[in-house]
Amino acid sequence: MGDTHELTLPDGRRMAYSDHGSGPLVLECTGTPGCRLADPRQIELAEELGYRMVTPDRPGFGRSDPLPGRSVAGWAADARALLDSLGVDRFAVSGGSGGGPYAVACGVLLADRVTAVALAAPAAPAGAPAHGFVPREEAALRERGETFARLLRDDPDGFFAYTAPDESAADRAAHEAEDPESRAQTVEFFREAFRQGAEGYVTDHLLAGGDWGDLLPRLHRPTRIWQGDDDNNVPVEATRWMAARIPGAELTVLPGAGHGLTDDAYPEIYRWLLGRTTG
Repeated sequence: MGDTHELTLPDGRRMAYSDHGSGPLVLECTGTPGCRLADPRQIELAEELGYRMVTPDRPGFGRSDPLPGRSVAGWAADARALLDSLGVDRFAVSGGSGGGPYAVACGVLLADRVTAVALAAPAAPAGAPAHGFVPREEAALRERGETFARLLRDDPDGFFAYTAPDESAADRAAHEAEDPESRAQTVEFFREAFRQGAEGYVTDHLLAGGDWGDLLPRLHRPTRIWQGDDDNNVPVEATRWMAARIPGAELTVLPGAGHGLTDDAYPEIYRWLLGRTTG
């Protein structure tokens, strides 16, 4: 158990992942940029509720090798290899923001093994009626990602100042309220995400905003989505559009919440997942 383990995938690539807690397994598909490093509050929640939280670095993030030409759907094969290596057959999937598409892919392509899918402010594919403030053009994404990497390395306060104008009021307030220890953990998390540079960030955003929407009507596992209505990153109208395309999906809209949802939303998310571990 812990924050860094490595697996050699069938094609020879390295995948890094963290592994915390015990009990029914929840595969965490982190947002973009994201990595395997777990927030202490996440670890506490896993221990309190009694689940095992496994969080992989996607290709090109953290310590996982890049995979040129990767796809959203292709992530399911990496996830299968990881779960096979852990000897786990049945598991739940959680995907937040840019991790949402990858959670959907697991729910569709590993359906016989997935008990439930939880999505938190999930990134929407091409065709959605609205998109957030993140650029959708490769050149602009690359400039943004390289700026992130430089500021996180040389000027963390500058990183937060750079991102703040794009955020909703709810998200700005939440970040301004962070204590120094939490702020330092946030910096460590993002620095690790950019360990290999900006390429993983660019690829992830291009894929998340790309043509993977055909997976939505094929997702037949129990699915619930949580979304704040004060979110400049993933507009609520995009999430409503996604929910309408997933058979039987439940949508919970949190009034006044931003992209980070609310503190009490996360225990609800994992209790919901755990209630379906035999599904």
